[in-house]
Amino acid sequence: MPYKVAIDWLYGCPRDPSAEENRATTAARRVFERAGIDGCTAEKDYFAQGGLFGNEAAMTGLARVWLDARDAANMAATESWPDPTRARISIECRPNS
Repeated sequence: MPYKVAIDWLYGCPRDPSAEENRATTAARRVFERAGIDGCTAEKDYFAQGGLFGNEAAMTGLARVWLDARDAANMAATESWPDPTRARISIECRPNS
């Protein structure tokens, strides 16, 4: 893959950061791979549509795939938590250098 997925903890404290971030990045990559797209391309469309629509509910296409990848990553990161609502992550795609 020509990109890597990074995890940003928006709130909450990871119990096992390495394992949780590995699960999250794997989940995000699976969404991108199933859609047959590059995560960086989807992320660019997400930010472009954010400026147009101002909210995520109206987003379509590649931006929607990025949202699905972010949500899958969030679920995977907190899957072993007794209360997964006590944390939220986001993803960031970066080209490999």
